[in-house]
Amino acid sequence: MERTQDENSSDNVRVLAMNFYGLEYWENWFNVLLGNGKPYGFANEYGQFINKMETDYCLFRSDVGIVGVFSLYGLTYIAALIALYVKTFENFKYISTNFRLLVIASILNLPLACWTDFPIYMSIIYFLIDSDIKKNKLLKIRQ
Repeated sequence: MERTQDENSSDNVRVLAMNFYGLEYWENWFNVLLGNGKPYGFANEYGQFINKMETDYCLFRSDVGIVGVFSLYGLTYIAALIALYVKTFENFKYISTNFRLLVIASILNLPLACWTDFPIYMSIIYFLIDSDIKKNKLLKIRQ
């Protein structure tokens, strides 16, 4: 009980990171729509600020899941993710088992965020899933 109470306290780093990146750190509405972006290097003020938040205060965006992704890429990315999953689950019965497991795993592992560093991977996977759906729909029609 004491551990649960400690984890839910306001001193919890993840709660603080979620509050900061999800609610406080927004310059304007443009940033809410498109996100704050990734800080590449420490040459600019934004990169230095994010580095300070991570090193001095241990506030990492990767610790807060979808809130961290929202902070990086904004509502547009979150809406695209939701639309992608809705479309995928509408055709879930036509997806092969291996791809089903991959889609479920991607939901459990911070929706596709691990692939955003290499967007070509996500594109290839969804091209293969789309091809699988088309092939399985065609097979079902022929039966």
